[in-house]
Amino acid sequence: MPNLSVLDGWRIEGCIEDVTGRAVGDSGGGDTGALYQRLEHEVLPLYYRDSKGVDRHHEGGHQQERLYLQQSSNDAPLCHRGLYPLTVPEMDKVTIEIFADVLCVWAYIAQVRCDQLRRDFGGQIELRYRYIPIFGATERRIQEDWRDRGGAAGFNRHLHEVAGAWKHIKLHPRVWLDDAPASCVPAHLYLKACQLLEQNGEIPDRPRPEYEGRTLCEEYSWRVRCAFFAQAHNIARVPVLEGIAQGMQLPLGPLHDVLTDGQAHAALQLDSEARDRYLAPGSPTLVFNEGRQRLYGNVGYRIIKANIRELLKNPQHGEASWC
Repeated sequence: MPNLSVLDGWRIEGCIEDVTGRAVGDSGGGDTGALYQRLEHEVLPLYYRDSKGVDRHHEGGHQQERLYLQQSSNDAPLCHRGLYPLTVPEMDKVTIEIFADVLCVWAYIAQVRCDQLRRDFGGQIELRYRYIPIFGATERRIQEDWRDRGGAAGFNRHLHEVAGAWKHIKLHPRVWLDDAPASCVPAHLYLKACQLLEQNGEIPDRPRPEYEGRTLCEEYSWRVRCAFFAQAHNIARVPVLEGIAQGMQLPLGPLHDVLTDGQAHAALQLDSEARDRYLAPGSPTLVFNEGRQRLYGNVGYRIIKANIRELLKNPQHGEASWC
């Protein structure tokens, strides 16, 4: 909705209904009643994509929150102003886009939180993993960031200091020192290829109890991370990535197909475009409901969980508000 206002000034010439916006009243002016009529019956249903309108109390067993807009008219005294109720449906599902680099230790640490979210919320959330190249050129990145702090050896020491605070992960003593990956991109391509097979129905997308509730794609991503951080394998090498896939009995033929025909590359490009669109600052970044909220870095699980609960209860959560 580009514009919703009374017809005065330039709006008289520029208002084309349903094209440049909508008018409140006529050229003689509008009143509050006309505004609320348009809000209730036209604007809010469009905003919430609700073809049945917004004046609902229950649907499908879901409780609904109520918004109260103050209604008045020019000829009504202040004491006669009432509360005009509008109901807003609770959200059925929260979409969480997780932007991460498979070589980022913070994303490695944070995976346990994503696993717990799936266990706690089940079908109320949808996790979409997006891969971004923080370590697209690892040698240059480490040289530039750690030139005055010991280079790769200093980075290795830093990672062990970080990992020491987290008991759920393992870190190999020689990570980043022996046969370090030149880039995260090969691993990201294989992970996107796995996602494409899942989207095409060639591998199942259901959580699996033998993988602690992770899907096949999520388990593949986890094993790739562990191969690097816990075993110091070079996950930029195709034999390493395919060895992990074979160990999980992923179909290599279809995997190769989407890698060689450009589909995996296109999917990875879309991840980069989404990162730019949402202004995701780094790895890991959690983006809720197409950019409505964004959490970056080492964010505690209780904070993430509270945000999801609030979004499920109140779909407007995260919008600009004076309160």
